[in-house]
Amino acid sequence: MLSHLISGLDLTGISLMLILSFFLSYSLDLIMHRHGFGIWGTMVIMNVQFILGFYFSKKYLAGTITLNQHLLIALAIAFATILFLAFIKTQVTKA
Repeated sequence: MLSHLISGLDLTGISLMLILSFFLSYSLDLIMHRHGFGIWGTMVIMNVQFILGFYFSKKYLAGTITLNQHLLIALAIAFATILFLAFIKTQVTKA
């Protein structure tokens, strides 16, 4: 049943996104140390925000920009979310 919903190309894209987000999360964890969320936490945040950013970009900017620009917007939203959450975490733990 699942094979009818997801094609092989979709599974390849999802797998590639997960692998790349793991390496990116690992490098961000090395940079952020105690201000970060760990490798898996950063990976989950990045993936969820990337998918939401891509969805909303495709929904609201459908005919105006190209696919590459949609991907850049989604990536920027994911990084902005990590930046915002890390800022909030440092402010809360500082007090």
